[in-house]
Amino acid sequence: MPGAVEIKTFGFGLRAFKKYPELIPVTFFVTAASCMGLSMLAYSLFTKPDVGLNKSKRSMGLFPNLEIGSTESRKLFNINQKYETIPEIEQLRREIGSVEK
Repeated sequence: MPGAVEIKTFGFGLRAFKKYPELIPVTFFVTAASCMGLSMLAYSLFTKPDVGLNKSKRSMGLFPNLEIGSTESRKLFNINQKYETIPEIEQLRREIGSVEK
């Protein structure tokens, strides 16, 4: 078509794989590492009691996981776990002042 303006894009597309086949393993490993990192982030967020997104509770006092009672669940997913009170730990927590009882 006469007078048509050719638009040149400076991006990464599928044509780059044909022109530079050495990019295929690089993009595979970068994508795999990114997926593993995001899955570890999600795993830590949902299963670790010391990882959280709410920073407003931290400014009011200690970390929120220290305010959990000894018989309460500390995780989002529990499989065959029972939380029982250990008298020595409860006595130590009362002595150092981390629990008001």
